[in-house]
Amino acid sequence: MAPDGWADGVARRYPSHAALVPPFRDRAADLRPTAHGWVDIAPDRGTGGLSVSNADESGPGEGVLSGLLGRVRRYFTAHSTPGVIGDAETGLARICLMLARFEAGVLPEPGVTVEQIHRSVPEDEVRELVGLVKTLHGALPGRAGIPPGVAEPVFVRGWAEGDLMVGGTLIAVSLGDRAEVARRLRHLVAHAWLDVDELYRIRQLGVYLAVSGTLVTWPVADLAARLLSGADPDAARAEFRALAEREITVPRPVASPETTVRRRDPAQAQASRPAKKLNRATPEWTVYGPEEWDTVAGVEWSYWDLWFSVVCVVDCGGDWDALDVKVNSRSYLGESDERMWSHLVDLRDRLTAAGITGGDLVGDLAGHRKTLTKARSKVLERTGVRDKDYSPAMRDVPSGRYAVRAHFGSWDLYPVSPRSFYQRLAGATPFDLEAPGWGLPTFENVDPLFEELEELEAEHADDPPTLLAVRRAGLTACSLAQHRCNDSYGDLGEHTLAVVQRFSRTDWRVTGIDPAVFWRDVLEVFAMLGNFGATYEHESELMTNLDAERDRDLLERIVDDLRASYAAERLDWQAREVKSLLESV
Repeated sequence: MAPDGWADGVARRYPSHAALVPPFRDRAADLRPTAHGWVDIAPDRGTGGLSVSNADESGPGEGVLSGLLGRVRRYFTAHSTPGVIGDAETGLARICLMLARFEAGVLPEPGVTVEQIHRSVPEDEVRELVGLVKTLHGALPGRAGIPPGVAEPVFVRGWAEGDLMVGGTLIAVSLGDRAEVARRLRHLVAHAWLDVDELYRIRQLGVYLAVSGTLVTWPVADLAARLLSGADPDAARAEFRALAEREITVPRPVASPETTVRRRDPAQAQASRPAKKLNRATPEWTVYGPEEWDTVAGVEWSYWDLWFSVVCVVDCGGDWDALDVKVNSRSYLGESDERMWSHLVDLRDRLTAAGITGGDLVGDLAGHRKTLTKARSKVLERTGVRDKDYSPAMRDVPSGRYAVRAHFGSWDLYPVSPRSFYQRLAGATPFDLEAPGWGLPTFENVDPLFEELEELEAEHADDPPTLLAVRRAGLTACSLAQHRCNDSYGDLGEHTLAVVQRFSRTDWRVTGIDPAVFWRDVLEVFAMLGNFGATYEHESELMTNLDAERDRDLLERIVDDLRASYAAERLDWQAREVKSLLESV
């Protein structure tokens, strides 16, 4: 799905691989960390020399995958601390299952969006994994102080790959029966014997029985002796290793961390890096922004990073807050402003993670006249900036993330998920509800959507949890239709208002849904619909129908939380809209 070299560039965006130095960084996708060194799991693969920045522009497949993995990294950063079982397990489960499907060769179809890939994971698989994670909470007593381990330790690529190293314990995870567990126990011993260079320093072997939440461990020699039923473990290990050496190539350590990873004192970053060639700032070819500019502190940086940093250093004295004010000096935050602000925030975070400043990044290019002129033109005046010129952070803006959350984010918490019903509504609609673009006429375009919704409601009228799911799917479909169509056509507005009113008359309390989940979801999707006038002058009616007065205290807490999160992302419209919904109660 992507050209050679793309995966290496993606791997270098993760903290585990970001500081690799040449020639190791050029093989980042095939370098696996161990607790005591690195192994190359594909030593015969050649590198294509294609950076991730260039690969992103080579086709829609790479762009979608890069955007998807970028969201995954940010989601894990926000919701998952290594070694800790957190509170966002449904979201984490969906992402982990999606990545596991990729690894197993189940790849997305051409032309799909990030959101479609994310929602392609079956609901029953998500629920099963969430249940297993809940069991895990109490299954590892006394192990909370153990540092994070290594996932999928590689002993022989394609032949022997383990599940998890935690400390000095190699663990196999099993959902199977006794025969399957017996096979996994033999695999554990074989893996330990294949670690001839002590890369993982395995001292114990364990099997985690996921259904019951039970972890059983043995010293390596003890488990080997029990499986060999009295035969000499040392002789068996020697015979096994001799056979393995003849048949397969066991990965050897490439080098120690001291030689593969660049460790740099941030205070000495500028002094220790080589002088930058000025022609890197003014290349002979045209650059638009997202292309790779240079590698500093072991991290790749784009021309957008260069331009933002130069303007910050020269025009704002290195003060990013001052640059923020300068970039977003208009009285309202338009789409272009939001994209620029999103990149500024992302760049500050990446500089902090790399341990350098904007001045360290640009060095003597801060005084280069042509670079400064180009930087001011792009960052402050937005000259010639088109959709294809956006950086990943400019594409993944807060309003887009909140829109996805409002449309789909809480569905897994409903007694019956609206997902399958939404898919039926989307299938009945003559245009793609989730495609980019605006301005479609509504005549003969929206009627099939609302006819299908009415049929679904009639079909499930006597099943409150399912009826709630159907009508919730209808809210998302209506909002997406408004985003795609010209909202000046009155028929779409009339249809949407009717759908919102029917949803508000649903007896949601008898479904058993958590009121905190329900109200947060409703407020967010109502805020989206309010942008098209779907709730205008009907706020009091809708909230009364939903029996909001009964949950006033809960609503006040949720609205305060939503307004704070919206304000942090500068989404003032949403903040005002949820406040007006509360005030209508």
